[in-house]
Amino acid sequence: MCAWPLGKIISMSLPQPADLTSLVLRTDFSDDSKWLALQALLDGLSEYTDATYVSDPAYGFEDPGGQRVLARCGHDKQ
Repeated sequence: MCAWPLGKIISMSLPQPADLTSLVLRTDFSDDSKWLALQALLDGLSEYTDATYVSDPAYGFEDPGGQRVLARCGHDKQ
């Protein structure tokens, strides 16, 4: 599910994380260093792999008109 625009809930397919890991989905592409720092922080919490990282602009919410999000959610025709 994704909320866009005006809080409307619409469905959205998300990638499947690797077994026994959490999906960490990047939606803000304004600062690569912060994304890398977050990954390093999460990876440093355990000796095991705890997260599957997805950095795909198709899931980004930076599009002011919402067209990318609406298209990804399957609601590009309004």
